[in-house]
Amino acid sequence: MGQQLAHITTAQASAVVSILAISNTLGRFLGGAMSDRFGPFRVVIFLYLVNAATMFSMKLMTNFVLYALAVAILACSFGGMVGAYPSIVLDYFGKTYYSVNYGLVFLAFGIGGLLGPQIVSQVLRLQNGDYTLAFWIAGGAGIAGALLALLCRKPVPGKTPCFPKAARRKSSDFRLAAFVRGAAGYQVKCITESPDGPTRERSALLSRESPRRP
Repeated sequence: MGQQLAHITTAQASAVVSILAISNTLGRFLGGAMSDRFGPFRVVIFLYLVNAATMFSMKLMTNFVLYALAVAILACSFGGMVGAYPSIVLDYFGKTYYSVNYGLVFLAFGIGGLLGPQIVSQVLRLQNGDYTLAFWIAGGAGIAGALLALLCRKPVPGKTPCFPKAARRKSSDFRLAAFVRGAAGYQVKCITESPDGPTRERSALLSRESPRRP
């Protein structure tokens, strides 16, 4: 792609690969630091928009410097998302089964890495090797990701379906919910962690046939 868009040489292409790896690593540190300062949701939305803007302008990267800059921005954005998503998973699902929940969320990156090249190859075949439509599709995916993040309901600490209303009013408690699929249905575990007292746990079983709130 770089040889077609920016007419780079083989040596310059090798340099771009190194820039990609360095930017990806740097983005992981920056993503985590920015999440702590501005909040992970704001960081993810910003990175989606940066990705979209970069993909929409890829046709303008007609020399080595501009092309390397675009690759660095995309790689840094990807690394930043890897640094921001752990905080989002923790806020939504809590510490219980955190590793499993984060693995399921991160699975989307693998699916994208599997489907992305297949989509691009089909687009290039239909467009006679022109990357323009592929760039627009990728940019549109970035816009869609930002919109979905904006529409996503943010978690509210202290509001879980397993606890009565009286217990929810205690602002000192921070409740975490973890959903575990059991043999007979979905088991919902609500955990209350209070700085003034011990950890308490309460479970409720939801039937697959007739889901209901406990």
